[in-house]
Amino acid sequence: MNEYDQFINLFLNALNNVEQEYFETQYNQFYALRERLKTYGRFRGQLFIRHSERGFAYELYFQLRKLIDDHREKEDFFSGFFLQGEIKKMDLPEVRNIYGYDSIGGNLIPDLLFHMPSQDANAFVVEIKAQPELEEVEILDDLEKLSKFLRNFNYRKAIFLAVNIDTEIVNGFIRNNQVLLTEMFTEERLNDCNVITLQNAYSDNITNTTLQQILNE
Repeated sequence: MNEYDQFINLFLNALNNVEQEYFETQYNQFYALRERLKTYGRFRGQLFIRHSERGFAYELYFQLRKLIDDHREKEDFFSGFFLQGEIKKMDLPEVRNIYGYDSIGGNLIPDLLFHMPSQDANAFVVEIKAQPELEEVEILDDLEKLSKFLRNFNYRKAIFLAVNIDTEIVNGFIRNNQVLLTEMFTEERLNDCNVITLQNAYSDNITNTTLQQILNE
């Protein structure tokens, strides 16, 4: 198994280690305030539910970082690479000239990066969505961002992770935009973007596939 496949396995194991309280936060005794709170979350019966993408991403980072460190104690694994969260990629001409990058049309801040800072050694870029009411445009925006990192910043692999949402909803949005996504990624890079979904921490059904596989279904 190559290092990229090993990273995917570590990522899936880290996702399994995230507890349900990071998928959503529940509040009691807020039902009387439902009209005022409806723009901040949603109600499930008497419970007020909020989903924090940032909170979930921080916990996933923590779990993944632990697994990477443990794995490195056993064998050499992406020596010199760092896992970092919410790092702004600078789209400056001077920076692009150093590495020979193409412009991405502005500064982008992905949720997670696994790379070697200050060098042209870029392994994984990750975007995360944690909202159950995920809109098609939100998925497309994140996938466009991932495609720019693959094509313009020489990242080898991308991961789009969606939690708290049904797999078929995500896959349906992707199939609806086959032509657009093929233009974004190019035919050659569709297999370099993994799409991972998990409904909640109680589910055993993590799905892991690639854009190419979804579009071929």
